[in-house]
Amino acid sequence: MLECGLELRRNQRGQYRKAAEQENTYRLLFLLLSLLVKNANGTYGTLDSPRLSNLYRDLQTLAEDEGFSSEGLSRATIYNKLKSALSVQHRHAD
Repeated sequence: MLECGLELRRNQRGQYRKAAEQENTYRLLFLLLSLLVKNANGTYGTLDSPRLSNLYRDLQTLAEDEGFSSEGLSRATIYNKLKSALSVQHRHAD
C-alpha cells in the first residue's frame, strides 16, 4: 500500500505545473498567430476566421526547408494545436 501511495505521488507531482505550462504555450502560440495574421495581408485569414489550410501548408513547407522531421506535424495535430491556441482568446475574455 505504501508503494502504491508513493507511486501515485510521483506520478501526480507537478501536474498543475504541466497544465499551466501548456496554457502558457497556447497563449504564446496565440500571440504568434496574431502577429502572423496581422502581418500576412490576409493570407492566413483573420483570428475570427483563420485559414488553417494555408497555415498548415506553409508550416509543412517551412519544416521541409529547415530539415525538420514530419513526425508530430500531421494535419490533425497542427489543426488541433492551432484551434487550442485560438481558443485562448475566448478563455482569456471570460
